[in-house]
Amino acid sequence: VSMVVSMLLPRLEGAKEVMSMRTGAVPMGTLIAWVCATPIQFLYAAPMYRKAYLSVRAGAPGMDVLVMLGTTCAYVYSVMAVAIAWGDPEREVHNFFETSAVLITFVFLGKYLEEVAKGRTSSAISKLLELQPSTAILCEEGGDGVVTEREIDADLVQAGDTLKILPGGKIP
Repeated sequence: VSMVVSMLLPRLEGAKEVMSMRTGAVPMGTLIAWVCATPIQFLYAAPMYRKAYLSVRAGAPGMDVLVMLGTTCAYVYSVMAVAIAWGDPEREVHNFFETSAVLITFVFLGKYLEEVAKGRTSSAISKLLELQPSTAILCEEGGDGVVTEREIDADLVQAGDTLKILPGGKIP
């Protein structure tokens, strides 16, 4: 919503007038973007703030720290720009409310897609393990040179064992 308000609506003729209407000294579009970005910045991204804090405390800052620093700077700059413009109606307001909201949303979308991919990978590995045969034919050579074959559980196969694989059979 924040991105639509900040980037799309100002280009539409009917919405352009509404977005440029001033509330005090600040355009309506800026206030709408601020209202839309605030819950994303502080409610939706709260788990990221927590992870960033914990990783900094542990001395191993990661991606969450970078994302939260960047989005918080964009948000705080935008709030300060609105506050400064409120006192000076002639000043033009440049804000980055949509930037912080969109970045946080993209990071969460990326994490979601990563989890979906991990789930699919786990599922594929499970299906591959189901294809493994439950038994194997172990070939043992006796002291007299005679090779005997016996069927054993596939879990009992060890490195160095000689196995017999029948044509079209699966390798345990």
